[in-house]
Amino acid sequence: MRNFARCLLFAVASAASAGAQAALITSLTFHEQHLTVGPSDSIEIWVTLSVAPESDPLTFDTTAGYPFGMDPDLIPTHGNLAFPGDTGTPFVSYFAADVGIFRSCLMYEDTGCTWSEYQFDSFGSIWHTFESLTLQPGDSLDFMLATLSPFNDTVTPGTYTMRNLGVDLLFAGYGPDGEVLNAYLALAETCPDGAEHCRLTVRVVPVPSALWMLGTALLGLAGARRKRSAAANAGCARA
Repeated sequence: MRNFARCLLFAVASAASAGAQAALITSLTFHEQHLTVGPSDSIEIWVTLSVAPESDPLTFDTTAGYPFGMDPDLIPTHGNLAFPGDTGTPFVSYFAADVGIFRSCLMYEDTGCTWSEYQFDSFGSIWHTFESLTLQPGDSLDFMLATLSPFNDTVTPGTYTMRNLGVDLLFAGYGPDGEVLNAYLALAETCPDGAEHCRLTVRVVPVPSALWMLGTALLGLAGARRKRSAAANAGCARA
């Protein structure tokens, strides 16, 4: 099931003209929002990035210099010295832009964040391969955003939820005193308000004991057949 589209509106007033405005209206939706898996399964998270028909185009080119192939009005005018924290220092210049992925923590049974069950891996994401991108109004793009893999080959059965996932651009530049600043621009996210209807839900169910016993029996049968085959081959060789 796809989740309800959550639209983001980014409207930044142009410094050159108070009446000018850049509007980017996007949504990021899961291909499968509610999953049921086994304790040892790895999970690929696939999403669709869509640009609304009434939106401006979504375009960027991280290999180019400022304004990186995009509308300058969308680029943050202020940054911060560290990745989290205050964003009150103005950029004097920009020297880099790169794509990124952000997320909330993975919740277990709504009891709190868990960091010891699943490993969230976005480095293999198709998103990280994009140095440039252009999506016109009405266009959409499907891609694998990340994978969830058991840390220790298996996870505790139960229900895991992730409140939000998104894609963004990271900008780096210099402040008034030559300090390096960073700022993010969220391009799209699955669930900005963390509401239940748009969360990713993973239900992990234990492998039934009957199936485990059946699997063990099949492995034993296969081993017995290999032994009989080896014995028969040995008999033929002696003959």
